[in-house]
Amino acid sequence: MLHSSFPPLYQESTEILVLGSMPGQVSLDAQQYYANRQNLFWSFVFACPRAELPNCYDQRIKVLFDRHIGLWDVLKHCHREGSLDSAISRSSEVANDLEVLVQSMPRLKRLCFNGKKARQLFDRHILKAGSFPVARYELVDLPSTSPANAAMSFETKALRWRQALSI
Repeated sequence: MLHSSFPPLYQESTEILVLGSMPGQVSLDAQQYYANRQNLFWSFVFACPRAELPNCYDQRIKVLFDRHIGLWDVLKHCHREGSLDSAISRSSEVANDLEVLVQSMPRLKRLCFNGKKARQLFDRHILKAGSFPVARYELVDLPSTSPANAAMSFETKALRWRQALSI
């Protein structure tokens, strides 16, 4: 099945851009980033300022913007059965135009990759093209917030995310 990512969530003041691979099925159905309640992304974001996690998606996005954090995915389109990154058909991968997006964020300092697959896709499609201004940004590899990533403890993941989301 062909899946398409969401538009980027960012502002001109964005300093940190979190990049995933492609939204999972629950997120696609809800049309919201990280909508699967088992995904730890929002828990980590709200653990950083030790704030209460709102149920309202718009309030969650407002907090991201207040903290100068943006969201997007490396892939624009891909074929995938289910939600697992491992099910993405490599021949179907089409990348988002990150080079154009970062031009609209003059304060951007850091790109954070939500999991190994997001970083692999970035390297394969963005860096390989050779025109992305990678030297301008700190690139941070983070453990996936997906419920499928059980190889690392919650505490270790939370610490890594807390460090990465602070400027």
